[in-house]
Amino acid sequence: MKLLMIVINLIALLLSVVWMSFNFCLGTSITMLVLLSAFFAQLIPSVSIKHNKDKELAGLFLREFPSTGESCRLLKSQDLHGTFELSTLAEIQYFVRNWNNTSHEFIIKKFERQKSEIMQKSKKFLGSLSLKTSVISGDVVTTKFKNPDRVKESILNKDWKEVDDLNKDATEIYNMHQKLTKSLRKFLNN
Repeated sequence: MKLLMIVINLIALLLSVVWMSFNFCLGTSITMLVLLSAFFAQLIPSVSIKHNKDKELAGLFLREFPSTGESCRLLKSQDLHGTFELSTLAEIQYFVRNWNNTSHEFIIKKFERQKSEIMQKSKKFLGSLSLKTSVISGDVVTTKFKNPDRVKESILNKDWKEVDDLNKDATEIYNMHQKLTKSLRKFLNN
């Protein structure tokens, strides 16, 4: 119904412009300006609604996957060759489980593209990490090597390189997350 009203107003506006070009007078000019303002006034609420949805999602993203959270600290500075607590992955795991659906989709394409890139990289990272780690005790996890009794030899093989790749992936996810976080904060402050 709203789209129909917009189309009708647009047609009326175009007809008035054509009519005015043949019969110019002050009354016609005022009528055209009123129609023009009415037409654009109909468009503004839909833009506002879209921005409100994205503002809600931006706030939710910043709360659920905060840049100061445990997952970001792990992604930024943890050397995955050592041990770490499994609970530090909670925020990134929550993000992967809950943000891959239409209700968590940004309308602004730039934000959605950045979020999707983080999502894909995070899924890959968590999958690889789960294959390369094992629980030592309680919540403490460590990287597992094919030859755990001969770690020094493992350093020279592909196991060590795969963990290096995990560290690089973690840093890349962190940098992508920071870029999106900065964009969302700037958007929220406007």
